[in-house]
Amino acid sequence: GSPTEVAILRASSEVQGGPDAAKTLKLKPENQKIFEIPFNSENKWMLTVHGQVSSGKVFAILKGAPDRVMNYCSLDKASTDAIEGQMQMLMNDARRVLAIARREITSPPAKFEGSGPQDCNFPLKDFEFVGLYGIEDPPKEGVDDAVIKATNAGVKVVMVTGDHPDTARAIAKRINILPRNIPGGGDAAEFSVITGMQLDSRVPKSDNFTDNEPPENVAWWKKAVTHARVFARVSPIHKQVI
Repeated sequence: GSPTEVAILRASSEVQGGPDAAKTLKLKPENQKIFEIPFNSENKWMLTVHGQVSSGKVFAILKGAPDRVMNYCSLDKASTDAIEGQMQMLMNDARRVLAIARREITSPPAKFEGSGPQDCNFPLKDFEFVGLYGIEDPPKEGVDDAVIKATNAGVKVVMVTGDHPDTARAIAKRINILPRNIPGGGDAAEFSVITGMQLDSRVPKSDNFTDNEPPENVAWWKKAVTHARVFARVSPIHKQVI
């Protein structure tokens, strides 16, 4: 699997007493996977359903971007504040953060169907928030020095990533793409880290930019091209536009 999935599996195995104990737990009939919604860039989460429909009760596990997963959970303000505080600490430490949530499904359908909240034939709400995974994905050795050499040679290095802006900002500072202290105010500060949400309203209507782009869009992209050092939480469409 992916390095992220391997890291989660290893951490979970250690909690269960090692790989053999985790494998035994997985093979139990009540933990058998019977349905899956794979991760995609629109949902930013994946879901699996486990158990035996014949028992009358199964459970679902939701894993993905914390802000998306929390939308499906029943959380009061105190819990939300605590989660967001812990999440911020992890992201400031350049960790890739994923959230996990769980809920039981009673009277499950004979066959699970759907790919999202609009078309699932089972409830996608009132999940119980389980916790956060803070995964360190350190830059390869020598990247920080390579960025300095490229910059000194007149090359502007830009990071484009699907990570949360705070995680991306922390990593970019580690590898010298962003300065440790960015002066406040001005276009340089405003455009240093650009998010996918900001790009949503700046994507051209056609596949590529044309001579008929709105003037405000042209002005925005000129500033972005000049000052941007990090594009974070971007989708494949955003990457094509960039």
